[in-house]
Amino acid sequence: MCDYKLIKIERKVFNSNNIVLLPREIFNKFATDPAYLKVLISDDRNEIKISKSYYYFILSQLKENHLITENAISFKAAIPVIVSERGIEFDNSIMYIDDEDKLLIFIDNQSSKYKCSNCPVYAECVYGLKRIARQMGIKLGNLERELPHTLWLSLISKIVGKVVNNIKSVAVPLNA
Repeated sequence: MCDYKLIKIERKVFNSNNIVLLPREIFNKFATDPAYLKVLISDDRNEIKISKSYYYFILSQLKENHLITENAISFKAAIPVIVSERGIEFDNSIMYIDDEDKLLIFIDNQSSKYKCSNCPVYAECVYGLKRIARQMGIKLGNLERELPHTLWLSLISKIVGKVVNNIKSVAVPLNA
């Protein structure tokens, strides 16, 4: 079960390969508050139709979380993480920027909005799944034998594996 969105991006996109580890609380806002997605994908405040103060509040959160730099989208993928006293847990969801077609692919596997068996966005979901796998150079399982939900979990797990295997160091300010 998931929540899936495929959205055309109007904001400038830096060709970045950065993968951002995003606190789950922030990631949830993209699923629950449409203003967050609107501010991420468009820099036209008047078109978004929210108050000026709320627009700049959201924009500052996006900049703080390394999603926007110099008024442009500056990440390739954002993966939600849950930080606890036991450590960091990677969540099986992703927000991905397809900079070839300027699309935002969003899937939240913690949501119960859609089920593969009667999904109204099935074709879009499969499109996004194949698109990310191709662009990231990751081999998918067989769509004829497995549900897209299962393949999404596998794809995100492989992306997380790439992230973890490429970590050299993490610089965190002491006052953070």
